Amino acid sequence: MENWYLIRCKPRKEGVAISYLRDKGIETYFPLMEQLIVRNGASAKTLKPLFPSYLFGKFDLNEKYALVQWGRGVRQIVSFGSYPLAVPLYVIETIRMRAEGGNVIKKARRFRKGDQVAITAGPFRNVTGIFEHWISDTERICILLNCIGYGARVDVHYSLAEHI
Repeated sequence: MENWYLIRCKPRKEGVAISYLRDKGIETYFPLMEQLIVRNGASAKTLKPLFPSYLFGKFDLNEKYALVQWGRGVRQIVSFGSYPLAVPLYVIETIRMRAEGGNVIKKARRFRKGDQVAITAGPFRNVTGIFEHWISDTERICILLNCIGYGARVDVHYSLAEHI
């Protein structure tokens, strides 16, 4: 009987493990998350693993244990004691429901009008303000700042702000 198992990979070798396991007929699931990176004032979206060095594999433990355990890029099948532990199907389904367009998970929109927020990067780093509203579908938010006795509105990407 096929179940989902958590597979620990060698550092930064998830792609090698996925390729090897898929070639052997094993279904894999490697969820990614979108992250905004700001460097020198420029921002770029990048995809990072939701669980670095881990992926999910669906296989029959009795038939394919050795194939997976000693596979290219694989460190081990996560076990409880010495027996591999199956991941409940609802865990995989919950992760997939949060993923948009396959396996990419975006941060939840967690701000409400009036929330106290702090900007975490960019020219307004460490400045606090009040969340005002979401700006349509651009993933940007409007924050009311009170800097140097002057109230200003600033639009920033939602990943650059956090609750206080």
